[in-house]
Amino acid sequence: MREKVYVFIFIIFFTVFGLAVVRSDEFKPDNAEETHAQAGAVVSSQAAGNTEAKSTQEILNTVGFRGPITALPKWSRVLDEMKKSDYSLSRHLTTSSAPYALKGAAGEAKRWLDFAQSINSLSKKDKIDRVNKYFNKWQYRTDMDAYGQSDYWATPVEFAINSGDCEDYSIIKYFALRELGFSPDDLRIVVVRDQIRGIAHAIFVVFDGNTVWVLDNQTDLLLPQERYSHYVAQYSINEKYRWSHVPIQKKNVSQGINPIGNPVLRK
Repeated sequence: MREKVYVFIFIIFFTVFGLAVVRSDEFKPDNAEETHAQAGAVVSSQAAGNTEAKSTQEILNTVGFRGPITALPKWSRVLDEMKKSDYSLSRHLTTSSAPYALKGAAGEAKRWLDFAQSINSLSKKDKIDRVNKYFNKWQYRTDMDAYGQSDYWATPVEFAINSGDCEDYSIIKYFALRELGFSPDDLRIVVVRDQIRGIAHAIFVVFDGNTVWVLDNQTDLLLPQERYSHYVAQYSINEKYRWSHVPIQKKNVSQGINPIGNPVLRK
């Protein structure tokens, strides 16, 4: 009788142990999915962190602090016009009814489309370089000469017909690269202080991995931002945000401006 009891207890023990093992195996997939979900949350958190880091990415030895686009009616007017054509430069050039676009817009649109198609298969850097050179061919004109105003931000179609000054070159380059597939997050129009000439100036920068390329209407050379020590960023914009820039204080760095090797100062 005692032996039968021992056998019965033995059977119960292994039955319970076997069920525990089975249930443990059943929960492994659920635990694995939870682990993947947790890992995904970490990646998402890191991605969000990277996005935020990009919002304060350094430009020309300054750090930018992101905020909404406010008190920039000239830029807002350009954005409102571009929204009508879904930010498409070619569509904007063909459909705009701006008074400065009544003559020659269709021809400029065709030239742009042909050019854009010809560089479509090039590398990202080569596209940036070609766009810079393409629009730098337009003759520089002051706002007063072209538009009868002291400070006028031209839409791309207005620039295509009448040309313009520094910010107008930057604006049309912005929407050109936008149409070529560049993310607006990688594009900035930057208002800078030119420490050599002592005047305000506008350039266009493109984030390309760890490189920040500068597109300047004063030179056809495509160079990284490190080559422009005489520019200090004041604020920058894209179609989403505005960044206010503050200079970074770096120890043991000369504050003098060395014109040697500077493409602008060599001209």
